[in-house]
Amino acid sequence: MCHRFLNLEAKLIGKAKEQLATKELSVGELSAALGFGHSQGFRKLFNTKTDLSPGAFRNSFNCYCFSDLLLPHMKLAAKGPIQPAPTLAGPGQQTADAIRSWPDIISATHWDLFNRTRVDGADFYVGEAELGHIHLNGEVHLATTPGLGLPLLAQGLASPFPYGQGPGDWVVFRIRTAADADHATWLFRLNYERLQGQPLDVLLERLQAGNGR
Repeated sequence: MCHRFLNLEAKLIGKAKEQLATKELSVGELSAALGFGHSQGFRKLFNTKTDLSPGAFRNSFNCYCFSDLLLPHMKLAAKGPIQPAPTLAGPGQQTADAIRSWPDIISATHWDLFNRTRVDGADFYVGEAELGHIHLNGEVHLATTPGLGLPLLAQGLASPFPYGQGPGDWVVFRIRTAADADHATWLFRLNYERLQGQPLDVLLERLQAGNGR
């Protein structure tokens, strides 16, 4: 199955999760809004990708607020059991290994936000501060601030995160190749240095120099 199709499926499921968590649409209405001709096809895809029916997912989410779960500084313990991070397939592991070599890094399993028993990647923290995570499909979610995230977006060094609370508070990058892994490591390092107290103007100078390319 091609990467483009898998990426489309991932976006559909992400949008469906957001709508189920925050809207009162019926499953049939949501299916139609997402472009499915019949709700049965949507139900089958959702169940395959999440191990839950749309209705079961919505019921399991009653005690959570979607926007609160996406705060940049969500505590690691709030995400699920703290367990060693899995080995990532492909070049994403190259980035994960680099991050783990830095002082004060905590690495753990990243759980699916909507199914706390499903492994979804590797989480990285600096003490209690969230650095970011790498999903099993190689997608990096970096917990920045607008001061760093907006310049990254402006220079095309990362992509916007569709579910954040504001532009630049999270950014996204997909790892597909070894060169992508190098760039992802650079992005994580920028954010790591921010959390370690590096002045923003110093980090922005590095952006202007094009060090991420």
